[in-house]
Amino acid sequence: MVLVEEAFAFWWRCHHQGLPPTHTLPAGELQPSRGRERGRQVGGRRQGHRRPYIQQPKDRKCTQKRDGPAGLDSGSLKSFAIAVSNRTVNLTEGIPYISLCGSYPPQSCIFSQLLNMGAAMAAWICILRYHQLRDWGVGKWPNQMILWSGLLCALGTSVVGNFQQKNQQTTHLTGAFFALFVGHLYFWLQLLLSWRMKSLPQPGAPWIRPLRLVLCSLCTILMVAMVILHTWMLRSASAACEWAIAMLLFTLFGLLAVDFSGLDSCTLCLQPGSSLSPPPPASPISLQAQPALVL
Repeated sequence: MVLVEEAFAFWWRCHHQGLPPTHTLPAGELQPSRGRERGRQVGGRRQGHRRPYIQQPKDRKCTQKRDGPAGLDSGSLKSFAIAVSNRTVNLTEGIPYISLCGSYPPQSCIFSQLLNMGAAMAAWICILRYHQLRDWGVGKWPNQMILWSGLLCALGTSVVGNFQQKNQQTTHLTGAFFALFVGHLYFWLQLLLSWRMKSLPQPGAPWIRPLRLVLCSLCTILMVAMVILHTWMLRSASAACEWAIAMLLFTLFGLLAVDFSGLDSCTLCLQPGSSLSPPPPASPISLQAQPALVL
């Protein structure tokens, strides 16, 4: 019985006084089994002894030490609501990043699904915009530059949703760069193109283009502020800038509905390439009807 008590005391020192877990027992001491340890705890409770209180570490899910920019869809708002409701994030510690809200289940599943759907819709919008600008007489190279910047934005949005920050941080931040910074460039290129080519149609009210200029300028200012504040370890203020950027980009995508209001329909046509030779003409003999044989 003395050996059991000495072994239990040694176990207590190892686990609650900071001794390394690889520290071995001295000669002659026994390692307490789980059954004996459980029996000692139950016996202590039966005798009215209270177990010593051990302060548990804070929940790792509520810390904001691993954060970074990410996200561009309304799915971020749903993930934020779920993360707050299940206490994955703690608003008393500051505003969380979008990546932190979508890093843990179940909100990470909804975050991925909605961002993938948003990325597919954004890619389709960029393709429609490409064909519209081509029909308006925009040159090939500037139009393709606008198209590829929009497609990279859509790809980055999908990467952000599929590669959570806690699993693949480097991939997640790469996708966030494409979703936010390249997506921001997508609208600046269109705005500069509209100012350069005065002959381009301007659907909607006259204040639409100045509104886009204000929104793009705010995105630029907030992106610079987000990076600087993140460097200064002001994570809550940096996260607020990130949320504002995501909402501004979402608004800029929605303003493209003004340009698409003049579209009646969209038709997909498939044309054979130049390397494909036309099919040979049908033989006239094969087209003649054979007379029926009369017996």
